[in-house]
Amino acid sequence: MITLGEYMSFIFSEITRARQYADAASIEIAKSYAKDDVLKYFSIPRFKIPEMELSIPVLIADANYDNQYIYKITDEQFLNKFSTEFDLSFNILLAKIESNISKKFTNDIIFLHKKIISLVLGENLNSYDELMKQVSTMIEQNLDAITTKILHQNLMLESYMKDHPKKEHFIDFIGKFKKFVLFNIKLSKSTLTNLLINPETSVIGEGATEISVFHIKAKITEEGIFVNSMKDKNGKETFTVNFE
Repeated sequence: MITLGEYMSFIFSEITRARQYADAASIEIAKSYAKDDVLKYFSIPRFKIPEMELSIPVLIADANYDNQYIYKITDEQFLNKFSTEFDLSFNILLAKIESNISKKFTNDIIFLHKKIISLVLGENLNSYDELMKQVSTMIEQNLDAITTKILHQNLMLESYMKDHPKKEHFIDFIGKFKKFVLFNIKLSKSTLTNLLINPETSVIGEGATEISVFHIKAKITEEGIFVNSMKDKNGKETFTVNFE
């Protein structure tokens, strides 16, 4: 994928280059005309497009954003939520697990919270959906490890896995906790920085929708540029640019 700016810049550069090739051809023709006794009286053929209008279909593939997010969960709230959801999801095992189990793993839980804060409030160029995926993956991986550690320290992991091979309590606990965290991540500001397009024009007719394709209409007006040079009394050369 490339940006829309890169795509349009290339098209305009190619048009300018085509004019350059045409002018170079005119120079060669002028030289040959000058050598001919009859043709030297003819005007030099020169290709010129005073105005050109383009209509270009473009397939939007993705977009880049500069986003800012709000996240207000404190360490204490994070710990309390962990303890509450852990108790609710593993209540059938609580008779065998010490009370206030989360206190023994406070450092692990707080470290996870710091990583989430850093990801959410740091410089973030991801879309909201992409950020949610990253936070979700971080929670799933870390809470699974912390929960496994808790059961292992209480000598219950082996028996749990034997009785619950599908880890349904893990799934319930992580799902509820993840929902709590994601609900508290809010998009405060979003700035579109780039539109990314698919330069393969063949895909435009292969399943593209009206939403993903839009047409760029550009009118290009030819403008002549004259560069004049002047020398001052000290022999220093300066240049000025004049437009038609």
